[in-house]
Amino acid sequence: MSNPNHRMTEEELAREASRWDSREMTPDDWENAPTAVPRSGETVPISLRMPQTMLRILKEFARREGVGYQVLMKRWLDDRIRSERVQMREAKQRRDQPDLVPIIQTRINTILLENLMRTLNIEIPSDFVDQVRERVVAELSEKYPELVP
Repeated sequence: MSNPNHRMTEEELAREASRWDSREMTPDDWENAPTAVPRSGETVPISLRMPQTMLRILKEFARREGVGYQVLMKRWLDDRIRSERVQMREAKQRRDQPDLVPIIQTRINTILLENLMRTLNIEIPSDFVDQVRERVVAELSEKYPELVP
C-alpha cells in the first residue's frame, strides 16, 4: 500500500492539470460536492475505534479516490443517511396510503352479483344497490374522510 501522504510528482501534476484543461475533470463531476460532507466549521471531532485492517482498507479506498480517509468516511455515511431517509419516506408513504382494495372488491362483487341476477332473471330488490353503495360510502367516510366529498 502506498503512503497516503504521498506528494504528486511533476509528471502526475502535469497529467492532472491536463485532465482539468481538457475538462475531463471539473467541479460539476463531483457528485453531491456542496452538500455531501459538511464543511469543517460545521463538524465536531469524535473518537471511533475500528479494526486496523478495516482502517487500512478504508485508507486504500480513499487513496484511490484521491481524498483523505475521513472525507471518504463522511461521504459514505452521507450516502447511507440519504438512502435511509429515502427508505423511511417511502415506507411512511406506503403506510399513509389508504387500503382501498377491500372497498373496491365489495363494489366489484356487487356489480358481478347484479349482472348474475339479471342474467338468471332473478329480481334485484330495489334497495339492494342503494344499501351496498351506502355501506361503501360509510366505510370510506370512516376510514378516509378526506376521500369522501
